[in-house]
Amino acid sequence: MSPRWTTVAGWGLYFYAAERHLRPHVDVRRGGEHATVDVVTGELLAGELPPRVLKAVRRVLAQHRDEALTAFNATLEHRFPGNLEAGGDDVQ
Repeated sequence: MSPRWTTVAGWGLYFYAAERHLRPHVDVRRGGEHATVDVVTGELLAGELPPRVLKAVRRVLAQHRDEALTAFNATLEHRFPGNLEAGGDDVQ
């Protein structure tokens, strides 16, 4: 598993190098729950998220799109993407 990029409303956001075939996206996980969100459009590509969590993820991605794209590309190149430190450990 990739290091957690950030946490939004208690859900971890991760990037994975094995997923080159998809457009830039982030995996959103908590426990056994999982969803995939497009970094650029905020579209929910797979899975389900509570509406408030999806809204919060979209807001963080919109505010930090360049950082998210950089982290996605770094992961594809097998480089550590770093962590987003925006407002503490749990971005709301």
